[in-house]
Amino acid sequence: MKFAVCNETFQDWPFEKAFEFAHNLGYTGIEFAPFTINPNAYEITPAKREEVRRQAEDAKLEVVGLHWLLAFTEGFYLTSPEAEVRKRTSDYLCELARLCRDLGGKFLVLGSPHQRNLLPGVSEDQAMEFAAHVIRAAVDEMHNCGVTLAVEPLGPEEGDFLLTAEKGIRLIEMVDSPNCRLHLDVKAMSSEDKPITDIIRDSAEYMVHFHANDANRRGPGMGEIDFGPIFNTLQEINYQGWVSVEVFDYEPGVETLATDSIRYMQSCLGRLAVTDQGNADHYTEDKFWEKVKGVTKFAGRSVIENALRLYYACQSPKTPAWAKAVIISALGYFIFPADAIPDFIPVAGYTDDLGAMLAALGTVSLYITDEVKALARKKVDEWFGKSNE
Repeated sequence: MKFAVCNETFQDWPFEKAFEFAHNLGYTGIEFAPFTINPNAYEITPAKREEVRRQAEDAKLEVVGLHWLLAFTEGFYLTSPEAEVRKRTSDYLCELARLCRDLGGKFLVLGSPHQRNLLPGVSEDQAMEFAAHVIRAAVDEMHNCGVTLAVEPLGPEEGDFLLTAEKGIRLIEMVDSPNCRLHLDVKAMSSEDKPITDIIRDSAEYMVHFHANDANRRGPGMGEIDFGPIFNTLQEINYQGWVSVEVFDYEPGVETLATDSIRYMQSCLGRLAVTDQGNADHYTEDKFWEKVKGVTKFAGRSVIENALRLYYACQSPKTPAWAKAVIISALGYFIFPADAIPDFIPVAGYTDDLGAMLAALGTVSLYITDEVKALARKKVDEWFGKSNE
């Protein structure tokens, strides 16, 4: 899992200030509400798109994608019975896909309740057909842009259309495109009768993106929802995508919202890693080096280099306790894997090990510094010879 924050969280902060603050807290991604750049995506020039992309890159943040897609726009409506309105909306989704691509993002989160709620005389079944029509007309351009539309179910506080994950999946199946998948939001899921963890499990096949927030409209850990079981379930389904913090109540202040949210999420992951004694108990430095030296020629350069990156990050005094707990759990799995493929089978036997390490690397990526990478690269160069990469 990787942590991102939605950029409207920072309200009127200049992008450079917001991005630097987010990076320093440990976020590795930024998710944009287009209206924070310009309410009309058509008016965002190529130069402006390049400028914003560069600002994110300079702060070492990956652009996740866009949300609040239709907020503060006029003339667009997902479930309109008017063919012309639906065409305009499809065309605008295509432009948003191009904007997302130009900024370096991969996902369009389709919430925007005020541009999709049921209109007078339109039934839910009709609205589903209208919405599917709008999305189907845009998915080819999304494919061309390398962008996926993530349909977002919302709670009854926001509207009256797509109020459950199951209805979101129904719409996705009607669209029938790999570029139309599911987004889950904790606040929205908390309004369903089904437990959040069951929603996540039942939606695993469709889910590509995730928003973290509390039912009280603030950040994770700032209300009554316990994210421990949520993150445990995300790990259970092997979710390795983004978890973006999205808040709606800004009263605590920008610094508090951004800081407390990621600190709480990090602590949840740390607790999960610490309690996973089946892996963590296998880790000691001596066992690590014994394993690495014993399997180098079988495991291959990629597995060994990733293991060393985690090891050296764990040794660094700059790496916090929660991140070290995540690393130790992953390296414990590497030392004593419970996978079904014997380790003596070259390369193939380390597929699960590599997956576990890549997941850990994504979670603690802020602490895989250039110094850590250099130490790992120096060691693998000694064992495998210098790489051309």
